[in-house]
Amino acid sequence: IANIFLADHIADVQNSSEYKKMIAASIFTNKLKRKLAGKYVGIDFGRYLTLEIKENQLVNESPEYVFEPSPYSPIELINHERDLSLRIQPESIKSGKIALERISGAYGSYGSYQSFREIPLKEGEFSDYTGRYYSAELENTCEITHKKATLKIRISDMSSDLTQFEPDQFAANWAKITFIRNQGGAVTGFRLDRYGVQDIIFKKIDN
Repeated sequence: IANIFLADHIADVQNSSEYKKMIAASIFTNKLKRKLAGKYVGIDFGRYLTLEIKENQLVNESPEYVFEPSPYSPIELINHERDLSLRIQPESIKSGKIALERISGAYGSYGSYQSFREIPLKEGEFSDYTGRYYSAELENTCEITHKKATLKIRISDMSSDLTQFEPDQFAANWAKITFIRNQGGAVTGFRLDRYGVQDIIFKKIDN
């Protein structure tokens, strides 16, 4: 009798509209998560940041930041431990450039991200950007170096790799860097944007 009752209960649950919605959402999200893999650039917690998703995990963050498909929404991945969710903007799916929102339930804040394909620099292009730069506004110098096919930036005690997502536009872990060229095409400086400081100009002082 108990087994019959249990079987009837399971059948009722499986036939319920809520259960079918959960299964449909899970199947759809599992298909969608394959499209989510890649790199993103955006503004999060007031800062320009890069984001990379691989196997449903934010690989440039703590291993605790692993997202699972939401059983209730086909456009959302969730992380229960951190009360975080990644929500996909549906209209962006077909465009090939997926837009994400990262929402923190604990802090009531969110970040917005746009997927991009990294534009790798060719061997002869690194020297355009490397060198020392100076900001009169911040009264600080900056150094951009090239190591193992990667541009790196250091300002005071902050350093980061630079990832190009548009021509002459790079994302650091904490800022967006837009290089400035003169009429001859030579890099003469860059503009830095991050939380609290916008349009800060660094002028190139030597190579």
